[in-house]
Amino acid sequence: QPLLAKNCIAPGTLTSSLVLSQELLKVVTCIFILSGRSYVFHAWTLRGALVASGLPAVTYLVQNFCIQIAYQTLDPVVFNVL
Repeated sequence: QPLLAKNCIAPGTLTSSLVLSQELLKVVTCIFILSGRSYVFHAWTLRGALVASGLPAVTYLVQNFCIQIAYQTLDPVVFNVL
């Protein structure tokens, strides 16, 4: 993975833009998958969804941000060992 990231991502690319694009792609994919199951959305409220998923989403976002920084700064072997 680190070798692929170093070869496919330009050196000056902002880490925050990489993380944001990954998260947006995940959201779009999930909505696409769930759109076929309309009964799932009837029991949801926006407040309930934010309360249930807010903390895990923020911690996952921080983790992805740290992984992108590690991709760019660490040697591939060291990254895979960590």
